[in-house]
Amino acid sequence: TDPEKANEIYGDALAKEGIPYPFTKPLLTRLRSLGYKLYITTNGIPATQWGRYHASGIIPYVDDIFISGELGYSKPDPRYFEVVLAKLGNPDRSLCAIVGDSLTSDIQGGRNAHIHTIWYNPGHKHSALPDDQLDDLTKLPLHI
Repeated sequence: TDPEKANEIYGDALAKEGIPYPFTKPLLTRLRSLGYKLYITTNGIPATQWGRYHASGIIPYVDDIFISGELGYSKPDPRYFEVVLAKLGNPDRSLCAIVGDSLTSDIQGGRNAHIHTIWYNPGHKHSALPDDQLDDLTKLPLHI
């Protein structure tokens, strides 16, 4: 009967849930061994997102995590990516790519920030928005 309390309970439960795909850690290990810098860019509430990443065990496999609730902007706002890129020392965008499953936040956000976009599209849906797409994340880095 209390929507705020229900939201709090939901957020707490969500923060304890982080189940990566079975191939996630081997894939991240392989990409890092090839010299790639790996970052997570995500929209969300910091406590929830940090909890999920801790629960998943993938934090040691990435170089940093950028959460919209900490940055003040959300994807697809180009300011989100401006802040992220500034924190990374403003790397050459032609050397960057965003891999994501959301056309509206990841892919549109990458396009807004002039970063190469790779849409994870296991359902083989049609979209002309991404620069590239794949149906199997283990095919990375073939598309980078």
